[in-house]
Amino acid sequence: MVSFKEALKIHSSIPLKPLEIEVISLLESIGCILAEDIICARALPKFNQSAMDSF
Repeated sequence: MVSFKEALKIHSSIPLKPLEIEVISLLESIGCILAEDIICARALPKFNQSAMDSF
């Protein structure tokens, strides 16, 4: 069995490269990770009051 310190040293020595970014449709994106944040073009809800607390 590998100790935690040894496992951390092994993990730190592995070079990681960023994943490539690809543009796909929303339907194809199920199970994928976003490369950038999604920003809404309009404020939602459009009014200053919400039926839910904490909004």
